[in-house]
Amino acid sequence: MIDLFLDKSRNVRLRARVGEASVPRVFKFRTRAEDNSVEPLDISGLDFELIVFRRANASPRLFTLTEGDGLTVQGDDSDELLVSVTAEQADQRADIYFWRLRSISEDHTWLNGPFEFHNGESDAVLDEDIVQIYSNG
Repeated sequence: MIDLFLDKSRNVRLRARVGEASVPRVFKFRTRAEDNSVEPLDISGLDFELIVFRRANASPRLFTLTEGDGLTVQGDDSDELLVSVTAEQADQRADIYFWRLRSISEDHTWLNGPFEFHNGESDAVLDEDIVQIYSNG
């Protein structure tokens, strides 16, 4: 059987400590040209919101980050999205929730996945400080 995806969103796991402001993370958006070269993707007009739900396909929203309130478009090419969660937003029960990064102007989801709020051990060492996101078209 072939899986055919009609959705271009990518699955990414997020983790944050309960009741503490997060370490801001940067997602860098890229697109591949026909010659396979990588180009910056200007996201300044996408009007992103990051929505956190109790579970996938659930409502209501636990909280929402918007541009200017937890989300910041930055970078020389306007290709980076800085994501940060306040201590008040992280005031959740330790559990695994669901999140979506949605473009309001395009009316679709770019990233989604589990969002774990935890009190336990954490080894948040990354190979890179900036996470590269490649457009799927």
